[in-house]
Amino acid sequence: MNEKIINIDILDESHNCFLDYAKEVLEDRACPSAEDGLLRVHRELIWTMKEVLKMDKNSQYKKSASIVGTTLATSYFHGDSSCYGAMCKLSLPFLMRYPLVDGKGSLGTQESNDMQAASRYTNARPSIYSDLMMNDYKKNAVEVKPTYNNEYMEPVVLPALFPNAICNGRQAIGVSMAHNSMPHNLTEVCNALISYIDNNGKMTVEDIMKYIKGPDFPLGGTIINAKDIKKAYETGKSTTSLKIRADYEIKDRNIIFTSIPYRTVRSSIREQINKNIDEISEYIEDFNDESNTGNNRLVFTVLKNANMEDAIEILFKNTDLQTTCSFNMNYIINGSPKLCSMLDLLKAYIEHQNDVLIRTNSFDKEKNEKRLHILNGILIALSSIDEVIEIIKKSLDKNDARLKLINKFSIDEIQANAILDMKLSRLTKLDEMDLKKEIDEKIKSIEEETRIIEEEAYRNSVLKNMIIDMRDKYGDERRTKIADIEVKKVVTKKENKDIIIAIDGINIKTVKTVNAKGRIYKTKSNSKIIAFCDDGMAYRCSAEEIKSTNTNIKNITKAKGNILAISIADSEDLVYHTTKNGMIKISKVSDFNSTRNGSVSAIKLSDDDKVVAIDVGNFVSCYQETNNGIKGILDIADLKAQGKATKGVKGLKLKNNESIIKAYFSNEESNCKRNSRGQK
Repeated sequence: MNEKIINIDILDESHNCFLDYAKEVLEDRACPSAEDGLLRVHRELIWTMKEVLKMDKNSQYKKSASIVGTTLATSYFHGDSSCYGAMCKLSLPFLMRYPLVDGKGSLGTQESNDMQAASRYTNARPSIYSDLMMNDYKKNAVEVKPTYNNEYMEPVVLPALFPNAICNGRQAIGVSMAHNSMPHNLTEVCNALISYIDNNGKMTVEDIMKYIKGPDFPLGGTIINAKDIKKAYETGKSTTSLKIRADYEIKDRNIIFTSIPYRTVRSSIREQINKNIDEISEYIEDFNDESNTGNNRLVFTVLKNANMEDAIEILFKNTDLQTTCSFNMNYIINGSPKLCSMLDLLKAYIEHQNDVLIRTNSFDKEKNEKRLHILNGILIALSSIDEVIEIIKKSLDKNDARLKLINKFSIDEIQANAILDMKLSRLTKLDEMDLKKEIDEKIKSIEEETRIIEEEAYRNSVLKNMIIDMRDKYGDERRTKIADIEVKKVVTKKENKDIIIAIDGINIKTVKTVNAKGRIYKTKSNSKIIAFCDDGMAYRCSAEEIKSTNTNIKNITKAKGNILAISIADSEDLVYHTTKNGMIKISKVSDFNSTRNGSVSAIKLSDDDKVVAIDVGNFVSCYQETNNGIKGILDIADLKAQGKATKGVKGLKLKNNESIIKAYFSNEESNCKRNSRGQK
C-alpha cells in the first residue's frame, strides 16, 4: 500500500491546480477566440441551432427553452439560466451591433438589465450573421473536439466568415484577466481587410484608421475624444477611456435624448437624476421619460433663465447620458491569451480564413477526385457497352462480374461497382454527353481547388472576393459619430461650498458654528466623509449628503459593519486600527479619498482576525488588553503610515488562544513600567 502513496507538497500541488484551473477558465470560458470572437457558450448555442436542430435564418422560430435544453444536452454544462442569458444577449440589437440570434419576445430591454421573460415564453432562430459564422462548416472547415458527454463532435472555433471578433463588442472576466472590446462597422472592417490583403499585411494603425474610423455602437451616439482611439488600436488597451454621449436634439426649451450610450440602461439614468436632483434642478425644471419598447426618448425641460449648453453639460456630468468605455482586447490566439491590437485581429481573421479555405477546398477536391474516378470508369463502360453487358450476362454472380470487368478494362473495384450499379436508362448517347460534360466540370473544379490550396496569392484573391460580396450584401452605414470635443466645466451654485461638519460618535450633521458639540471639521460640500468599520472596510459618502439634523452615518454610507470612527477625507488625520490578533495599522485618512462613493478596504485582515478598535487623530501610544487580563501600552510615535492593502505591524505579543479584547489610542506618552512580558 505504501508503494502507491506519493508524497506531494501541498503548496506546489495547490499552485499547479490553480494554474490549470485559471488556464481552463481563460481559454475555455472567459476570453473569446480571435478567430470567431465567441465565448464557448455562444459557440455552442450557434452550433447546436445549426447542426443539431438544423436551423438557419429562414427556419421557423423555436422556443428558447428548446434551444437552451438541446444545447445543455449536447455540449454546454454550466446550467440553463446562464445559457439562456447568453442567448438573450446575442439577440439584443442594443448590445450587439450585428445580432447573432433573431429573437422573438421579451429577451431584454433598455429599461433594465434583468427584464426578460422566461425561456418558455420566448422564441429564437439563427440570424444571417450566424449563417455566415457557420459558412462551409460541413466541409471539415475547422477542427472539432468531443463534447462533454462524448456524444457529439463540436467545433473548437467556428469558420466565421463574418468578422465577429471585430464587429461585435464583448465583455468577459476570468482569473486575473478581463476582456473588453467595442463593436465596429462591418463595411469599414471589410474595407480594412481588403486593404490588408492588397498590401500583404504591411499596414500601420494609421492605415487601418483610414477605413475603421473608430467603434460603431448599436444605438449611435458620439465619441467625443477621437484622439484616444489610435492608442487603443495600437496596443489593444485604452490608456484613456472613450467618452460616449447620447444623441439629442433641441426643440424650444426641451432637450430630447433619442438614444442612450452603449451598455447603459434607462433605470440607472433615472436613479442618477434623482440622486443629483439638487445640482440638476438649477438648470432643469422638468423631466419625462417618453420611451417605449425599442425606442428611447428622454425629455428635459430647461429653466427659462438657464443656459442651454450648461444644462446639457450638467446632464452629461451627472448621468450615464455620457459614459465611458475602454479597450482591453485579450483574445485567445493559437490556444493562448494575448492582448491584441487591431492589426493582430485583422491578421488573425485573414490567417483563419486562409486555413478554412484550405480545409474546405481540400474537402471538395477529395470529393471531386473520387467522383471523377468513378465517372472515368463509367465512361469506359459506355464506350464498350455491348461488351460490358455480355460480361455481366455470362457472369455467375456480382462478384464474378466485378472481377471480369476489372480484368477486361483495367479498372479498380470502385469503378467496377459503379458500372454494375448503373441503370439501363443511363445507356444513351445523351447520357454519355452529360457524362463527358460532368468530367470536364470536375477537372476544372479540381484545378481551381488545387490552385486555392497551393497558391497563397490566389487564395487571398478568392478571400478578397468573398469579403467584398459580404460587404455589399450585409454592410451598412456608420451609426456613431466621432469628434474631439472639449468638455465644458460648469460651476454650479452648490459646488465647493464651505460647510462645517460636526461628528459626535456615529452621528453627523452640518452646523453653523465651530462651537458646536462634537469633533468639528471645516470642509467643502464636494468633499468626502469616510466611515471606518469593524469589518476592515472604509465607506465613503459625499459631504453634501449630510443634513443639519443629527443622522446616523450608517444610514448614509450603507455600511455593513459597525462604524467605529469617522473623518473627513481632506483632513490631515491618521486612522489607527487595532485587531484581535494584536496588529496595529496606521494610514492617512486622505488615502481613502475618491470621487466615488462606496466602500474600500482599510486594512488587510487574516481569516481568523477582526478589528477591535479604530480611532482618528495623531496618537503616540496604544493601550491593549487581552482576554487573559494582560495589559500593555505600546509606543507608536515612530510607526509609519501604510497603504490601504496592508496588515500593519505586530503590537502586544500574544500566546496561544490569547487575543486582544480592548484597545484605544492616546496622544500622551506613557510612563508605565514594563509588564511581566517585558512590554510597556
